[in-house]
Amino acid sequence: MKQWGIILIPLLLLSACTQQPITEITDTPINVYFCEQTDCDKILAEHINNSENANCALYSLTSNTVKEALKKKNARIVIDYRNKKQATGLQYKSIYQEKAAMHNKFCIIDNKIITGSYNPHSQTANNMIIIPSPTLAHNYLEEFNELWGTTKSRKTKNTRIYLNTTLIENYFCPEDNCKEKVTGTISAANKSIHFMTYSFTDDKIGRILLEKSRKITVKGIFDKSQINKWSEHPKLKNLAVAKKGIHHKVFIVDENIVITGSANPTSNGYTKNDENIIIIHDKNIAKEFLREFNSLNE
Repeated sequence: MKQWGIILIPLLLLSACTQQPITEITDTPINVYFCEQTDCDKILAEHINNSENANCALYSLTSNTVKEALKKKNARIVIDYRNKKQATGLQYKSIYQEKAAMHNKFCIIDNKIITGSYNPHSQTANNMIIIPSPTLAHNYLEEFNELWGTTKSRKTKNTRIYLNTTLIENYFCPEDNCKEKVTGTISAANKSIHFMTYSFTDDKIGRILLEKSRKITVKGIFDKSQINKWSEHPKLKNLAVAKKGIHHKVFIVDENIVITGSANPTSNGYTKNDENIIIIHDKNIAKEFLREFNSLNE
């Protein structure tokens, strides 16, 4: 019996490590919006109004347009306790965490997910991405139900999927080791890294970018309001500019991969807060984010 135990455990670990991404086929494209250029409130509200079911986990919610749509659908809302008054009149639960935040910005609307850096209503440079995937919708709904208190823990298995030919990875922080996923992706860059960040204090990521800059192109944009003694800006100031009103949490790798979501590259973002990140391997989507980068870098 002991011999079976010795053999079985490595086999189980091997099976878990070699799980293949599932593939979904759709005619509906992934849509990316940049909220200083487009009315993200209006677009989100339209999707909610046209849905059968809507569930949202939002750090903050000040858009009356989105609130009205959520109210009509009797949607469930999870919101950080600091901003619970913003959800008055809605079906909501506030999340309290000492020294941490429920910092997500996502909605599950029928069989698609809407995520990114956008809080309804935010006037700063944000992104909102809409992905038509039943698998991702299921993953995000599991995370939502854990936050809502319906379930004790999430059981998501398919964290990597192919939507047609586009590989998408989705992770929830802190339980999915988001920092490792980010550092692994940027460390593998062999051509370029562009970043747009609101708060950026993670020293390891700063060091990786500095090292990579000796061999490849590294350019960035910091939010000016977040430059302080903890910021990575002094280390990377020769590679980046500082602008007002930058709320993105984005890395663009080799003009082919985009990391986005709610998590800032900070200790809280990756290891304490409730957050989500999406890694999209698609050159056309990367091209849209690069256009945003270039427009903000002018």
